[in-house]
Amino acid sequence: MKISTIWYLLVALIPLQAIAETSPTLHLKPEKTFVRVGYETTVDLMFRNVPPLYGVEMLMTFPDKFFEVVDSEKKSGIQIEPGNYFDPKKSHFLINKADNSKGMIWYTMSLLNPAPPPSNSNGRLCRLILKAKQPGEGIIKIASLKVASYDGKPFKIDFAEASKGIKLIASDKSLGPNESTSSASNQTLIIILLSFIVILLLIIVVRQNKK
Repeated sequence: MKISTIWYLLVALIPLQAIAETSPTLHLKPEKTFVRVGYETTVDLMFRNVPPLYGVEMLMTFPDKFFEVVDSEKKSGIQIEPGNYFDPKKSHFLINKADNSKGMIWYTMSLLNPAPPPSNSNGRLCRLILKAKQPGEGIIKIASLKVASYDGKPFKIDFAEASKGIKLIASDKSLGPNESTSSASNQTLIIILLSFIVILLLIIVVRQNKK
């Protein structure tokens, strides 16, 4: 095998996650995906590599037959918890509502003029607290998302992963040591596998050079 061919393979096998980390994204980060009935879990919505944003309009769905959103504010209705990307004290929340009978969450907010733009490109948009009601499983996901940059113009953010969603499992059995899992473990396995392939190809390159 020629060295140039191996080099092309190495370039092609650069972990896709490393490339994706340079683009603006919004993803779901669950505390755990296996929840005992009567217990709670949190799901954070995390921005990564985003420019200064001014506002967000989002709709989420969740398996209301098996989970319910726990109210995070002492107001009428059911609200989710604002994150740290936008300063809640300098924001206007047009809609912050969860409907446990329909399995839907509406979250629309923007900064109040003349609030300064967010200083970080990473941060938490909001946090959901979900309580398992009865055994079963379902998908929590972002159904639609619109964001505006600080200059007021629409801006596209990759939320393909979040639109596919994450499976949540409610069980009436006690949790085992390996049952409290998250999507982070799957990402770690992918990185390890791709790194192993790259190392293997580097070994082949070294051996080719010695011949």
